Amino acid sequence: RKRFGLLMVAAMCQGATLGPLIDVVIQIDP
Repeated sequence: RKRFGLLMVAAMCQGATLGPLIDVVIQIDP
């Protein structure tokens, strides 16, 4: 859960920049 929260914060800070990166992380560690 903590990792998901960090991803949400990162998404808010970086915006679309981390979009694809987050998708990759989700695919690697669902």
